[in-house]
Amino acid sequence: MRKLSFYITAIALIFLAACNSNNNENSTSADLKPDTLTYTIEKFYLESKLESKAIDSVQDKTFFEATYPLFQNDTINSYIKNLINFNDNPDMQYNSMEEAGQGFIKEYEDYQKLDYSSPWPWYKQLKATVVENHKTYLGIQVNYEDFMGGAHGNHGIIYSNFNLNSKKEITIQDIILDNKMDSLTLIAEEIFKKDEGIDSIQNSFPNYFFEDGQFSLNNNFLLQKNSILFLYNIYEIKAYAEGVTRLEIPYNKINNMLTPEAKEMLGIK
Repeated sequence: MRKLSFYITAIALIFLAACNSNNNENSTSADLKPDTLTYTIEKFYLESKLESKAIDSVQDKTFFEATYPLFQNDTINSYIKNLINFNDNPDMQYNSMEEAGQGFIKEYEDYQKLDYSSPWPWYKQLKATVVENHKTYLGIQVNYEDFMGGAHGNHGIIYSNFNLNSKKEITIQDIILDNKMDSLTLIAEEIFKKDEGIDSIQNSFPNYFFEDGQFSLNNNFLLQKNSILFLYNIYEIKAYAEGVTRLEIPYNKINNMLTPEAKEMLGIK
């Protein structure tokens, strides 16, 4: 009887672990809750038929690849697909992942017909992930990486926050009171100086790419559990070799600057 009881208990534990494992795959929230949204991971891949002409190439063909979460909600899915349908050609407008992939492949194949084309294949990879999954909002991170000839490729991260109640993107104006934007920038500048090892009394930033040498925040931000994260991509404020720059502002430093909507959404009193 003891052995039978042991086996039944073991089977129950294995079943429970398997259920928990499946739930974790569908939600990436740091503090999983029953009311967070679940999703599956989808992948789109398209490859050029042209073989690489470069002897030292690490890949044989040009390709376009996109990975993204798929929810059981058309509005959220449309929003996420729009996030990863961006492109570097201002003259082209893509309405779907398929169009974006076909456009990238065609651009490469047209380029290969020119006399001055390079032999190396191109690639573009886009990956959207859910990094914040809460009952009131989603935080989406889009990693992009591409190579289209030249000395090196391009890469970066784009953040976006989606209000699940209003079904709209969250802007910085939704988070910070109108008359507190300058105060937010001052707090951010103090944190930036500390992070970068800059003298606190310094008023200009000649070694960075800020306009007119004056510190400024961008619109690439993520709402986290305890702070708002701003991210500057390569070339944005520093040279390529120095990579990306992260700037985190704790909510407890800007509590009086937050809108009532933001406090309710983030669970801040």
